[in-house]
Amino acid sequence: YSSLSVGTTTISYTLGACPATAVLTVNPNPPAISGPTMVCLGGTITLTNTMPGGTWSSNVPAAASIDPVTGVVTGGAFAGATTTIYYTLPTGCAVSHFVSVNMPPAPITGPSQTCQGTALALMETVPGGAWTSGSPVVASVSPSGIVTGLTSGVSLISYTKTGCPPATYSVTINPGPAAITGRTSICTGLATLLSSTTTGGTWTSSNPLIIVNPVTGSVTSTAIGSTGTIYYTLPTGCFTSVVVNVSLGAPSMVGPSNICDGASATFTDADPTGIWSSTDLTIAQIIDSTGIVTGISAGTVNISYTLPNGCFAVQPLVVDPLV
Repeated sequence: YSSLSVGTTTISYTLGACPATAVLTVNPNPPAISGPTMVCLGGTITLTNTMPGGTWSSNVPAAASIDPVTGVVTGGAFAGATTTIYYTLPTGCAVSHFVSVNMPPAPITGPSQTCQGTALALMETVPGGAWTSGSPVVASVSPSGIVTGLTSGVSLISYTKTGCPPATYSVTINPGPAAITGRTSICTGLATLLSSTTTGGTWTSSNPLIIVNPVTGSVTSTAIGSTGTIYYTLPTGCFTSVVVNVSLGAPSMVGPSNICDGASATFTDADPTGIWSSTDLTIAQIIDSTGIVTGISAGTVNISYTLPNGCFAVQPLVVDPLV
């Protein structure tokens, strides 16, 4: 026979004119068990059933035992074990629930600080878990544990395995310095000043032929054609960088040191591609393409010749008053 629904029925067996009967009661099964299917090694979970009066049991207590009254499951002595949990009513009707035992995460190891825009790697020796960031706007974390700093602050990184308390690790994201500003084409014989609005850092160069003052950021070099990276690094280790190259030296301008008010003279340079300029047009004016300078009033002015690569030369010019 097969039971179809809860209730009582009479079963009859007839042999000739002689019947035999028996009363059969069909009892209800308990509803499905609710709760996790994974318990941590040495940890506990709680299973429940909405039909009261039953008893809990485990078919492999060494894998995971269960309190017969409360339904609290305790993970056994080794990870990877499995057991079937039963909830049995006094009538003998029962329902089952599969439970496996998981290894808890090990302590997380790795650097505790990184910089905005850079990454660090965290390590976890127990596989199978998932990484999450407590503050995703501060730091993101990849499935392999690579943490990338997004904004300055602190984020609590978690490594979680089902059924087990997570392992957590605090990571600090330090702000990086502001971008480097200044000319990146360096002229031999001239100093170029690089700067950052973030204070407290140190300047360094990747190329020993390109010298940078560690405090001021002044860059000089005599190695024409050289290229190097200039770094500005904060005490936290956060840095920014810029690539510089060494162009030709300053042009060799030739011209007078004195002219009279109202008189004209000519400045020349072996490289014809530059532009002439005067620092004070009320004292002396110069035609930028020809180098012809004219005295306007008595005083001293600087005459400059600038090449397309940014290298330049400066010579003072005195405009003498007429007698």
